Amino acid sequence: GIAFAMAAPASAEQPTTPVLRIDPGEHTATINRISTDAAGRWLLTTSHDKTARVWDLAKGRLLTTLRPPIGTGDEGKLFAGAMSPDGSIVVIGGWTDDDNAMYVFDRASGRMLRTVTGLANVVLHLAFSPDGRYLVAGLGGSNGVRVFDAADGSVLGEDTDFAESCYGAQFSADSKRLVATGLDGFVRTYRVDGGKLVRLAKRAPTGGKFPWDARFSPDGKRIAVGFNDGTSVDVVDAGDLHPLFSPDTAGLNGNLSTVAWSRDGAWLYAAGLAQKDDNQKFIRRWPMRGNRAGAPEDWPVSNDTIMDLAPQPDDRIAFSSGGPRWGVIDGSGRRQLYHAPSVADLRNNRAGLMLSADGMQVKFAYEYDFGDGWLHTVE
Repeated sequence: GIAFAMAAPASAEQPTTPVLRIDPGEHTATINRISTDAAGRWLLTTSHDKTARVWDLAKGRLLTTLRPPIGTGDEGKLFAGAMSPDGSIVVIGGWTDDDNAMYVFDRASGRMLRTVTGLANVVLHLAFSPDGRYLVAGLGGSNGVRVFDAADGSVLGEDTDFAESCYGAQFSADSKRLVATGLDGFVRTYRVDGGKLVRLAKRAPTGGKFPWDARFSPDGKRIAVGFNDGTSVDVVDAGDLHPLFSPDTAGLNGNLSTVAWSRDGAWLYAAGLAQKDDNQKFIRRWPMRGNRAGAPEDWPVSNDTIMDLAPQPDDRIAFSSGGPRWGVIDGSGRRQLYHAPSVADLRNNRAGLMLSADGMQVKFAYEYDFGDGWLHTVE
């Protein structure tokens, strides 16, 4: 079963073999998820590099590095992270130990407080309810969603009627409903009754076969759905999930897997692999005109896949990418913060990592799609 308790001494639960790590003070791999407190003071970034980091959103500086237990290979890669609405607590999860644990940290000190163990599969998504009472986890495989009491970690409700992994789960603004996506093709909504889940609707949206992300509009009347297999974005009725409209995504390739609403509901955002002809990934924004969307605006922000979006007060929106980059854009599309560490990108088949014949020079690139001018030489 699920156990939520104070973390045991290292000799009892934690790995005892030292793991040598070099900390450059930056993420060195994809930032899979971001989360902020309700007031937009702090940003949580969770990464494939087996760390999570907390940043000051006013100045963009690193405040705390959170280090869950790690091991060799994939153990410790983080797919999910959530910050409580008041900013006091951070929960992270991913490819952890055999118990598929989630780890609870104090945001200010970076101290690990508790461990949630016994989950059925890898944790792919985490989100707090806006009132701070509940935490939802989207799980891998056919294990669906679980809702926990945020105070003591007890399991309050779950739905395991999923055929594939759940990458998206979000509460409504009043914390009384939940929406979840499944790679089995369905979007599901629930009434959250004291944490217990009462399913309200289950429907396959029309925009794609693999719904990835879904978010309630601030007024709770609509749900936006992004897909992992195309550039369509669906806006559906939050009651029975029937289609309402799909904003303009003509001329794009890739996908718009992650979606978000502005805090006042006046704008809908989407991003992912979508690009035009210059390989720049962008955030697309549409103004809401009742039950339709106006003409889109595109804000180029990264050369890499945009992984997550987090709306902030005053029409700002935070984003993360595979760079690993993160930033904050204001309501006019201007970049307020942009954090882009220099990390070698060895994915390009034309170069990757090249060593000179005499072994005295190494060449590599910081960008995936580069010309010869992007090669860097180290002697």
